[in-house]
Amino acid sequence: MRVDSERMRRIEPDKVHFADIVGIFLRGWPYIRPMIWHVIGFVGISIIATAWNTFWGITILTMIYQNVILDQPVAAVSATILFLDHDFWVHVEALTVDQRFQLVPLIVMLAVMFSTLGAMIDNGGDYYRVWVMQNINQNLRMHLMSQLHHLSLKFHADSKTGDGIYRLFQDSAMVTQIIQSLVIDPLLMSVRFFIGIFVVMFFSPLLALAIVFTWVPLVVLANFMSVKLRHLFLEARMRNSNLTSTIQESIEGIRTIKVNGLERERQTLFENASVDAFVASHNARVRLLLYGFIAFMLAALPLAFIELYAAVLAYEQVPTFSSTFLALFGFAVWGFGAQDAVRVRAREGVSNIQFLFLLWGRAQDMAMGLNRVYQILDLAPEIQNRDDAVPLEAIESDIRFVDLQFAYPERRVLEGITFDARLGEVTAIMGPTGSGKSTLMLLLLRLFEYQGGSIQINNQDIRNFTFESVREKITLATQENILFSLSVRDNIAYARQGATFEEIKEAARIACADEFIEQLPEGYDTFLGERASKLSTGQRQRLVIARAILKDTPILILDEPTASLDAETERRIMANLKEWAQARTVFLVTHRLSTIRQADRIAFIRDGAIAAYGTHNELIAKPTGEYQRFVDAELATAQQLDESA
Repeated sequence: MRVDSERMRRIEPDKVHFADIVGIFLRGWPYIRPMIWHVIGFVGISIIATAWNTFWGITILTMIYQNVILDQPVAAVSATILFLDHDFWVHVEALTVDQRFQLVPLIVMLAVMFSTLGAMIDNGGDYYRVWVMQNINQNLRMHLMSQLHHLSLKFHADSKTGDGIYRLFQDSAMVTQIIQSLVIDPLLMSVRFFIGIFVVMFFSPLLALAIVFTWVPLVVLANFMSVKLRHLFLEARMRNSNLTSTIQESIEGIRTIKVNGLERERQTLFENASVDAFVASHNARVRLLLYGFIAFMLAALPLAFIELYAAVLAYEQVPTFSSTFLALFGFAVWGFGAQDAVRVRAREGVSNIQFLFLLWGRAQDMAMGLNRVYQILDLAPEIQNRDDAVPLEAIESDIRFVDLQFAYPERRVLEGITFDARLGEVTAIMGPTGSGKSTLMLLLLRLFEYQGGSIQINNQDIRNFTFESVREKITLATQENILFSLSVRDNIAYARQGATFEEIKEAARIACADEFIEQLPEGYDTFLGERASKLSTGQRQRLVIARAILKDTPILILDEPTASLDAETERRIMANLKEWAQARTVFLVTHRLSTIRQADRIAFIRDGAIAAYGTHNELIAKPTGEYQRFVDAELATAQQLDESA
């Protein structure tokens, strides 16, 4: 899985505006929608928890200051909660010393009860939130992975694996932040902010207006800081993506690194990439913290005014704005308790504004991450079905290559390839390195689109069939010998889930893999480990061939299938394959003379065209032909190796 950031539309932070940021986040809706009722559920829980904590906090604070310290009568609401007789606790001029001492354990009990219930709501909401967020992230990751699977080999060949991994695991995770950081947190902060304003307004509308005024300088600062933050966060993501690629390449190439003694060079490369990623991430976070500090200073001015003005009102014991209503809570006039209640609400309101400001700063990072994901999702797969394409049901004829032409952007590869691969035969595709042998097979698999000519199955261009149905009829075994961290049995059965053990053993027999499998510690149940590194290259190659055979498709492509096998093992495998392939079409992409000789027909490609085609005997009979020159060169090379040995 690979992604090429250079071939995709580059993000230009300078040209991203508020509407673009909103648009990026709105694109996350399809991945959020399946979980929307759960989102609403835990948002509701969060709002309830916020309201609950605010309510009991004010209630406990009021009782401590007004009732225990200042011996004022208990507010009607508090008395009702504690089941106190209003005649003795509410409708009195002042509380006695005994009553104040009686209130202390009741307040402690109430605080424990309220805080315990609040903690249960908070923790339950947190667990629910994590579950919902992970499901949303899973939706986007699955969609992104599906898109990567559908993009062409041409795209993947030009790309970095590590960047794709970073986009899949890190950038895609930003979709969960849409809910938390751009919906839930702002909603909760706004609720708390308006609750704070609502509460303060009952005490003094002027102070409530001062809290609202805090927005003005912060909005100006947010507009100023956004572009710079986007640049820094995008740079950080690109540097971390490069670090992931460096790690992936080092682990994947560990054998080459050790053989060539490149440990120090790779360590230096990793260190440089790691430092670059750290510095880029650090710069982005420091800049965000700097803006946060500036925001704090800007918000401190109106907050200082609120604190000072509230202290003056408390000193003069001025009646509160809604004294009739606030009398229920013991705040008919300004005093120490009223001043403290307003101070707490004002600080909470201003801190919520600051928090929203910082959320907008982090939103720039989220937008850059999500946009990197959308770059992949916006790419149209190069291989697409025609509108009238139909499934390929069965293969009933030879496979024909007619005047086939193909070119990569930098060079032409195939120039008018024409030949037939007959049903029930093994056709060898051979030629010099870079002549287009493997490319020809990839065109048959519709992993690339040819620009001219056609490949025909059942006398129809394969583009008339859906590419999915064409690929279902073909098995490809490559020289990379890709195996998985599974048992031998599961690795062979990977191509056909549900295959019986007898079928697995038969495929292994045809590939001559049964001999070494039975000598493994646990036979077919032996766990191979990552990339089956404990097996020899030849053993891995035979397992890959067995897997291809087990899939049992009408067309089998073996790309350098016996490159690491000895001559005797190769001869036996080829004999088994020819017997197995009676009703199938088999392609051997190879340059080994010993393999080519055992094919029914040979297509020799040079300079993008068929230079020779026929059986081994037919081609060897032409003393001046391309094939004869190839055979002579191979024999001469083999003789030189024997003499040097």
